[in-house]
Amino acid sequence: MIDKKLIESLWERIDDKEWQIIILTLNSEIKSKIPLLIKEGERLVKPELKRKWRNFLFNMQDFYSIKVFETALKIMKFLSEGKTFQKTKETITDYALKEGLSPFHLEGVLKIVSYFHFRGKEFEKYWEQK
Repeated sequence: MIDKKLIESLWERIDDKEWQIIILTLNSEIKSKIPLLIKEGERLVKPELKRKWRNFLFNMQDFYSIKVFETALKIMKFLSEGKTFQKTKETITDYALKEGLSPFHLEGVLKIVSYFHFRGKEFEKYWEQK
């Protein structure tokens, strides 16, 4: 992970045109990931929620929203594979730290998993207890 002070010093040196290029690049990266996330999610979400899954992903506007959905997909994959709640939580906690997701973002991840995955509510309860 990049040092926060390094990032802040780099930000100070970026002019408006460079910011526009960075934002356009991130937006195109986000848009390129959406079809894959939809396809992966449709295999993991409750069948009756596939349309809602697509709608949520079509409304993604920023890098962290995509990271939240990617993390939710990782959890749903683990749960679908029958991994234990404990192992899933340990793996996702490490992944979230590495990816720079805050507790606020993780809360969003849990809500997505709870709503869309058949083991989601049970996993959310486990996460909040420990």
